[in-house]
Amino acid sequence: MGDKMQGQIAGGTWEVYSFLGEAGKLTVVSFNVEAALENQHSGLHTTARVVVRLPVNYVGENGLPDETAFEQLRRIEKHLIQSLQESGLECRLVGRKTSDGRQEFVFQVTDLQRFTEAIRPMLEKDTAYRIELQSQAGWEYFERSIKPSPKNWQVIQDRKMIGELLRAGVDPSQKQLLRFTFLGEHKPLQRMETALRDKGFTVEEREKDRLVLSKGSALYPDLVFAMSAELFDLSVSVGARYAGWQAMPLK
Repeated sequence: MGDKMQGQIAGGTWEVYSFLGEAGKLTVVSFNVEAALENQHSGLHTTARVVVRLPVNYVGENGLPDETAFEQLRRIEKHLIQSLQESGLECRLVGRKTSDGRQEFVFQVTDLQRFTEAIRPMLEKDTAYRIELQSQAGWEYFERSIKPSPKNWQVIQDRKMIGELLRAGVDPSQKQLLRFTFLGEHKPLQRMETALRDKGFTVEEREKDRLVLSKGSALYPDLVFAMSAELFDLSVSVGARYAGWQAMPLK
């Protein structure tokens, strides 16, 4: 029963992305993929954020927890889930957000009062890791602060694509032919083609609402991430949609 309940609270498929905030501080967000893909959220219409503030001596210069704090956060999360299991409350862990010396566990719940009572001993415990509860109605916080933006979805896809290629034995130092696909109306696609032709991209396919450009590149992750992010931003600026990339050996 306990394992089943834990799966209901914190299960599902999870992904992660990160970004730099103010003063170069890194924010890392992990999220429940199924919740992020929902067109309309049903039930659990209250957000409960359990915020854990870390002791300053366990926080790195980038604002993230060191190894000691990270392990303590895992124990706090386990205790949270266990307390909620024992309460029998219907709830769902949908995200974690870590930045600037704090980590928050984002739950969607049916009954905020019962949620608060279930974790009250943790809120009142005198510890170096200060824990507080913040709440708001609806799914707005998840949609605004946890769910990835289209650009972050692309970063996740880029990371998965590179990982699959490297696991398949592709040498990242060897140039591959990268084929980038763009969708949209004729004029925005024409602007994409014009902007990228001078940067060494070659037209592979040109259709009414689809454009495929290619360029040879090594598969070093940082290099591909930077190229993909630049293409994403360019496509937005001209009114097209960037639909990702594929790799194949150069002939």
